[in-house]
Amino acid sequence: MLSLQSLKRWGQVLLLLAVGTTACQREQPPQPPPSPGPASTGTLSRDSAFWVSGWGYYLRPTGAGKPTGADKSKEVWSDLFSGMSKDAKTRELLTRLHGGWPAELIVVDAKQAKDQSAFKAQPPDGVAVVLRVADLNLKEVKTIAGPVPFREISYGLVIRIKDALIAELPLGKAEPLPEEALSLAIEDYVLRHAPGWVARRGTGPATSFADDEQLRRSAEDAKLPPSVEDQRRELDQKIKDLANRSKDYYGAMRKP
Repeated sequence: MLSLQSLKRWGQVLLLLAVGTTACQREQPPQPPPSPGPASTGTLSRDSAFWVSGWGYYLRPTGAGKPTGADKSKEVWSDLFSGMSKDAKTRELLTRLHGGWPAELIVVDAKQAKDQSAFKAQPPDGVAVVLRVADLNLKEVKTIAGPVPFREISYGLVIRIKDALIAELPLGKAEPLPEEALSLAIEDYVLRHAPGWVARRGTGPATSFADDEQLRRSAEDAKLPPSVEDQRRELDQKIKDLANRSKDYYGAMRKP
């Protein structure tokens, strides 16, 4: 049996060990937090088909001065979609506006303008995004600024993306609207081929193309840039913003 003196000595030893251990723990420098792991990535496929009939676009001159180049603007306007479908810069822009995925604009024959299946067919080989357009009606509407040309169209957007590399979408990022890329491409094409004139979408399917009063208001109420330079600057910013959103949403192509 341990004597009382031996127990006191063991108690002192245990106390010293406990104090020493606590001191060692207190002297430890703070440990850095664990480094974050790589952003989660994966594969993404997107298959979608959109179709609408009855959108209205109009053509107006920029600024408040007397419009110039009216004959050229009429030529560009009458041959708008045919010209865009053959234009390399339009194709490059549409590709950029869809996250870098190959895009193409195709004109649908007027006989098929009301056939949804003609607009929702799968993209051609080598194309991930196809925009199809057809003219339904063309006319001029009287406004306080003079006659304004309008066109009514049918439009289809088909996207077929397979195995995109994509990280988690930033908060607040949403799918680009089907109208955005087409409208920006139309405005860019007209600006490049008929500077001084602006093409914008003015009405939707809820507006009858036969209602000249509503068409007139949509054209007269539009806020247009005062000059070609202002229009180019504003349009470039819109293109940049949409291109960034599309890159976030659609993801990147796999490298071979």
